[in-house]
Amino acid sequence: MAKERIINTKFWNDTWVRENLNALDRYFFIYLLTNDKTNISGIYEIPLSTIALETGIDQKEINSVMWLKLKPRVYYKNGWVIIKNFLKHQHLQSDSVVQGITRELNQVPNDILLFAKGRGYGEGLGMVGGVSNILNLTKL
Repeated sequence: MAKERIINTKFWNDTWVRENLNALDRYFFIYLLTNDKTNISGIYEIPLSTIALETGIDQKEINSVMWLKLKPRVYYKNGWVIIKNFLKHQHLQSDSVVQGITRELNQVPNDILLFAKGRGYGEGLGMVGGVSNILNLTKL
């Protein structure tokens, strides 16, 4: 099944993006939002070698520079990408979307979920679509 990701045009006007990311950083960030391993939860497993191959960015540069530039918005831990605010951009009023997110999060190892939650993943969802905290629906 093909997936689609919509990049909001506000991405280019986001103060953090404009002030902190150069063109390569923006390209890398958009890659992390749109590659074929991404899913509706914003937490997914992808090997560093795949990222390097698909982006054309050297693995050493990704490890030493790229991840650091994207903090605190994106983290990489033990082969898992965590996009901190990904859920805020989903249609959480839809039961099927919430079920899809829950299904994906249930496949994430507990240590990765705890790491993500400790960095603010899922915060502030109580105001969005009546979802108190989607992480409480998972195995945590």
